[in-house]
Amino acid sequence: MPPGKSISFSTLYYIARVRATSNILLIKYYNQLTQVLNTAPKVSLVVNAIKLAF
Repeated sequence: MPPGKSISFSTLYYIARVRATSNILLIKYYNQLTQVLNTAPKVSLVVNAIKLAF
């Protein structure tokens, strides 16, 4: 190992692949995630309304 290289190439390559994969997954499921995040508050409002009604 040359001096100054504390992290091996394979480790950096692995980290880069994991980050790339997670970015692809984020893009792939972004619309579904935003829909869930947008509907979650509405669902809790409905649940609270039902609790108040009964």
